[in-house]
Amino acid sequence: IGVGPIYATQTKPNAYPVGLAYVRYAAQHSVLPTVAIGGIKIHNASAVWAEQPTMICAVSEITEAEYMADVIEQLWCKTVLVL
Repeated sequence: IGVGPIYATQTKPNAYPVGLAYVRYAAQHSVLPTVAIGGIKIHNASAVWAEQPTMICAVSEITEAEYMADVIEQLWCKTVLVL
């Protein structure tokens, strides 16, 4: 289940951010995997992971990066540290 946008994002300009508490609520109450999406960046990925979604989606953080592999590695490192 897609949960978001978590934060304000340019890719969803008319969507109201649901915030981190909603990620935790969805993760705790869904029998299906939850995917946090919307405005997730390297600097806030740890906070999103702390709310225990199954996965995160950081599309623009990766696709707009000069070096996508570096961004993916940084997001992965944040994931490993939190989990």
